[in-house]
Amino acid sequence: MGCATSVYASVGKKKRIVQESVVFVLQLRVPVQSDLQRQLKGVAPKTTVERLACLRNQIQLVAEDTGGSAISELRTALEEYLSLLTGIVKKNCRRDAVDLLLKASGYLEFCIREILTRFPPDIKSKLPDDMQESVLQTLSIQALGQGTEIQLGLAVDSQKATLSVKRRLACEQVIYFSQAYQCLSGCEVVSHGCAKKLLRFIYWKFLEAKAAAYYYHGLVTDKGNEPACHVSAVCCFLAAAELLAESKKACFSFCLAPPVTRAPPMWGVMKHLSQKIPEVAFRKSQTYGYLLEEEEKAMQCLPELPDFQLSLRPEEFELPEIEAGSSEGNQTHLLSEHLEDYSDNHDDDEDNDELDH
Repeated sequence: MGCATSVYASVGKKKRIVQESVVFVLQLRVPVQSDLQRQLKGVAPKTTVERLACLRNQIQLVAEDTGGSAISELRTALEEYLSLLTGIVKKNCRRDAVDLLLKASGYLEFCIREILTRFPPDIKSKLPDDMQESVLQTLSIQALGQGTEIQLGLAVDSQKATLSVKRRLACEQVIYFSQAYQCLSGCEVVSHGCAKKLLRFIYWKFLEAKAAAYYYHGLVTDKGNEPACHVSAVCCFLAAAELLAESKKACFSFCLAPPVTRAPPMWGVMKHLSQKIPEVAFRKSQTYGYLLEEEEKAMQCLPELPDFQLSLRPEEFELPEIEAGSSEGNQTHLLSEHLEDYSDNHDDDEDNDELDH
């Protein structure tokens, strides 16, 4: 938080006096009270849960009694606590995350299909920007894209997953994020606020997905015996490397969009591919350099990615039956009052901001 702006401006010039640099570091906090034995019942072995609870209490006691000065004791307890905690996390957690993303996508689709369509125009016009139909639709598609990204990560970790499966998942991810970008880019609210930042996030993920798709498409194509297959594969690898570099710029653009955020660390499949793509692109271009010189025309056109039918769909969701005592007209009236209150408070906040400036 602020690391980028604290870098000295004159890059490349030696200075006798080093300017002060400010770096934001998260503080350590004493863990809150939590009944781990109840929360983890049936999830982890009883002995593991008891050991976790014991270590958690030990961390709390050391931190509170010493004010955090007993660094060695804290570090020992934290390292053992974290090793036990990460041992509970399994691949099933990632699969559960995919299921939750499908549920979230289903909730948003239901909201668009069954709720927004029942709003009168005067109420629709008062809805916040993040409740607009195009934004909700974008979030629904984004959830499917990120679910596919997790599936690709599982495939990369699996020895049984073939290159064709990985390529298919990467190509599906490209389609999802492309649809999400097109859905949001035509929306009026994208010119400001969180919608603008969301658009940059989706574009960043789209470039990452496309880099992965070209990488795996190159690996599949390179298995051919013809020289043209190797040339086409090298084109894919070089395109993947270029897209990866562009995705890093897009990530930086996303972070700078207000509200300004810190660049997240590489994780999942992109942590793996950020190292593999440049290595493979360099090695293959060196290996087949003589073919590239002979096939100059092939280098001028990038191979098209294969088109696959999308696998993930939003999970169907239906609301429970409405009680007989509730009135649709009364609900609409209450919603209208709520939105009027929101609009008034929002206008007051803007007026206060203008006065402050």
